[in-house]
Amino acid sequence: MLVCNHRACCFLLSICGIAGVSTAQVVHHLDLVSTDQPREAVFQLRTHDAATVLWPEHEIGWLFVRGAGRQLNRHEVPAVQPNGVQAVVPLPIQVEPGGLSKVGLDLDPRIEVVSRDALQEFVVSRALHVHPEQIDELPEQIRLLRIESLSALVREPADAQIQPSPVATQKAGQIVEIRPIFDPTVFGSGSDLLVRTYVAGDALKSEPVMIVPPVDAAFAGAGVRVFSSCTLPTDDKGIATLTLDRPGRWTLELAHLVIAPAAEYDAVLYTGSLTFDAPGVPVHGQAQPRLPNSGQDTTGGRP
Repeated sequence: MLVCNHRACCFLLSICGIAGVSTAQVVHHLDLVSTDQPREAVFQLRTHDAATVLWPEHEIGWLFVRGAGRQLNRHEVPAVQPNGVQAVVPLPIQVEPGGLSKVGLDLDPRIEVVSRDALQEFVVSRALHVHPEQIDELPEQIRLLRIESLSALVREPADAQIQPSPVATQKAGQIVEIRPIFDPTVFGSGSDLLVRTYVAGDALKSEPVMIVPPVDAAFAGAGVRVFSSCTLPTDDKGIATLTLDRPGRWTLELAHLVIAPAAEYDAVLYTGSLTFDAPGVPVHGQAQPRLPNSGQDTTGGRP
């Protein structure tokens, strides 16, 4: 939970478990699931199909909260203590009134064994830039090295003085990153958003970004979670443009497969996600950016 008392905040990351998900197709999200009390937020770890998943403490390689000019890292917070199928991580941080915080997590690298057909299906579904022949040359049971990063943007909900925050647009140093070029928590629906993709600190060129838009409002009232998705291409600078055509919870996913046989594995799958809430209208009269050229580099040459 994100419990804020003016400038002091505390995150509790709620992690739940369910079995039976094909690991070859799992990309995790940090999902904000509750804002029942003022200045409080609860996150869960979810998959693309909205299933909650168990996240043992030993799989957390790096956890940070960035906001208000400071960053708390994993070694500065207590270890996760599993409690049944749930675990929580309290993260006391300082935020400015109406400020934005970024929660980021890198999982420890792990080896998963997947079938060649399952990996091929994943590559096709994500429109990844891998030739089918490369996968055909791999063994029937593939040792897949998984490298995964997750991030979420969250605002102190009780404060009305909301302004665009550089926290949303900064590189955080995660292995896999999706970096907004504008603060998506300020600009309203109908705005264009540019994002830039990175793997190991370098811009990832021409790999698609998957967009999971907010749940359809027609179903949300009935408690039904309905997910649709699409992929957007990135240009030769790793930039993709999407239109925030509705308010609510957006998740962007990135996947990048490298066929690099080694003694311990046959291929490396990098995956990352970014979750944020887009407002229904621009906050306090902020202009809605409309970008005619999706290839436009607005980073000023920064990496």
